[in-house]
Order: sequence, then structure tokens, then C-alpha cells
Amino acid sequence: MAGGPGRTHVSLAAIDDATGRIVAAVFRPQEDTEGYFLLTRQMIEREGIPMSIYSDRHMIFRSPHDKLTIEQELAGESKPLSQFGQALRDLGIEHIQAHTPQAKGRIERLFETLQDRWIVELRLRGVDSIEEANRVLPELIEEHNKAFAVEPTDPHSAFVPLEQNQPDLDLILCYRHWRTLGTGQTLSFDHKTYAIAEGSQKSVIPPIPPKTRVEVRQTLDGRLFVWYKGKAYALKEIPKPKRQAAPSKQKAGSERKPHKPDENHPWRKPLFNPKEAPETARCSQTAPS
Repeated sequence: MAGGPGRTHVSLAAIDDATGRIVAAVFRPQEDTEGYFLLTRQMIEREGIPMSIYSDRHMIFRSPHDKLTIEQELAGESKPLSQFGQALRDLGIEHIQAHTPQAKGRIERLFETLQDRWIVELRLRGVDSIEEANRVLPELIEEHNKAFAVEPTDPHSAFVPLEQNQPDLDLILCYRHWRTLGTGQTLSFDHKTYAIAEGSQKSVIPPIPPKTRVEVRQTLDGRLFVWYKGKAYALKEIPKPKRQAAPSKQKAGSERKPHKPDENHPWRKPLFNPKEAPETARCSQTAPS
């Protein structure tokens, strides 16, 4: 699985190693995680879940972090995973990363072919936008497979059909974020406040405890869900709670009236009363004769 650049777009494609068939392809403005989510969904819906995929070491396929987060450690993960890597883990797909372009072999040769043929085909069809290119892409894939695909040595398919009891692909091929659930079953996400929608917790008793670290899953169409213990709870945006201004604290005694001592208060008495002073002896001095 890899991306090949065109003149004004990027083509992402997945090829079956056993037959050389293109099992999924999509045109994108650039090579990004969303593009590989769309590519993987297309492959699963058309063929099933593969046992493993082979890719290069683009940052889309590997985490930029060297250490596990607390949530990853608690989940028992052995290494940090990218957004795309987490989706592959949930689908049970083994991810093998090539260290050199030459190691990818067949997919590299595929893109050499596609760059020569598909660009010409798109021009002949007068395609001048990615939207139009994706509309004619199934036809291009079919023509390529008829011309280049071979019969497998083992007729048994290694793709596993998607079972009905598996989680919705929208909630697997999505972006994941961690948040702390506040009181009132609310959380903050992207500068907005969300609450668990009514009815989402009817099957759960008791509800998710406050201050629980929960995974927020954001689907490609922008919907938000809390993923907790294998279940999804829809989130709805609510108005931000208004912050109440804290009562101003005044200095102690700032509003006290001045205290006036009583008439007989000791402070009103003078420190020295001449009437109560002791008599002093007068001293006289005579000059010696």
C-alpha cells in the first residue's frame, strides 16, 4: 500500500500480492491519513479484511512518538501507533513496514505503470478534477486488472469478510483523541463543549464515571463519539457553561464604621494628672563662704 504522485494529485492504491490485482485506489489532493482510511474502507467493502499489509515508513504509518502514552500502556500496547496503525490493530491486520522503496517491489512497479497509463487515460477522457477522476477510477481499475492480473496459486482467498457484529467501519477508520469526562457527562473538544447524547447510555448502568479518561472518536464526516469499554456513545454540542464571576473579597474592616470609645474609656484619660502628682522638694544652693 503506497502513494504515487501525479501531476496535480496523488494516487493511493492497494494491490493483492498473490494476483497483482488492484483491490482499491483513490485520488487525493495529497497523501494523508484520511486518504488511507478511504482506501482501506474501499478494499474491505470490495474484497474483505486482509491478513496483512505492506507499506513504506511514512509518518502516516508510524507514530512520531517514541514512548507509549498512559492510555496505550493500560491497553497493553507494545509500541506507539499512528492513527492509521490503531485502525489496523482494531481490524486485526498485521502491518509490515518496508525500509526501502525497493523492498516494496510490486507496488512500486504498479505506480510506474499507472503513471504512464492513467495520466494518459484521464487526459483522453477530459478529466480535470479529482472528483471526476475518482468517478472514472473503477473503470480504470477494471481495465488494469483485466490486462495485468494473474490467477493465484492458491484459490483460497486470504481476505476475511467483514462480519455483521463487528463495529461500524466509521468508528474504526477514524481519528482518535483522549479527553477527561467532566461532571454532567460533558467534555471539551476543539474549543467546544459536548455532552453524551440522551439515550446513548441506556444500556449502561451506571453511566461513565466523571473524571474518566475516555477516547473520543471523530469520524471522517465530523461526527463525535465517546468510545468506552467497546461501546460508542454519541456526543452532541451544547452551549458553553457561563463562568460565574467570583464574589469580590473586600479587605477585612473595609466597611466597618469608625469605633468611638466611651466617655470613661481609659484611652480618654490623660497619661499625667497634675493634681495627683507628688510634691517635690525644692533644693537651694549657697555659695561657700
